Amino acid sequence: MKRNIFGREKAVSPVIATILMVAITVVLAATLYMLVTVEDPETKLVAGRLVLRSNLTRFTQSEDEGAMAVFSTTMTNPSSADVGKVRYMVLDAQGNELVESTDYTGEWTLLVKDDRVGTGTRLTLVFHGLNTGETIRGYEVVVRIHGYTGTIAGLIGP
Repeated sequence: MKRNIFGREKAVSPVIATILMVAITVVLAATLYMLVTVEDPETKLVAGRLVLRSNLTRFTQSEDEGAMAVFSTTMTNPSSADVGKVRYMVLDAQGNELVESTDYTGEWTLLVKDDRVGTGTRLTLVFHGLNTGETIRGYEVVVRIHGYTGTIAGLIGP
């Protein structure tokens, strides 16, 4: 007597089969995503702050109208960075980036030791060409470091 093995067995319903195929696809896609996306060791979050040490937000002398702000850098991550990888930006009170020689004539003096920016680095910004009574109060200094995400920022004036 020959027995039919496949005759009495029932298959999985089409709905269950579809759900299983979708679940397997999701698990495989998630596994592939985790294998492919490896965190770049060069991309890390910047941690620190800019502390306003002194500011003359407005000069009222008739010959050279200008303003000055001095910041000190405190950095925890990275503890220091090459000066060439550091970019300082100045934002006005409305959040627009100021471009030197277009929006103001001034200078940025960065006092660094061994070409490294880190805790204790001083940044002096001097703005020339301001009109009498014009102020840089409310301007913000933003620091970006190449290879890191995030910024360090400090506000000029109260």
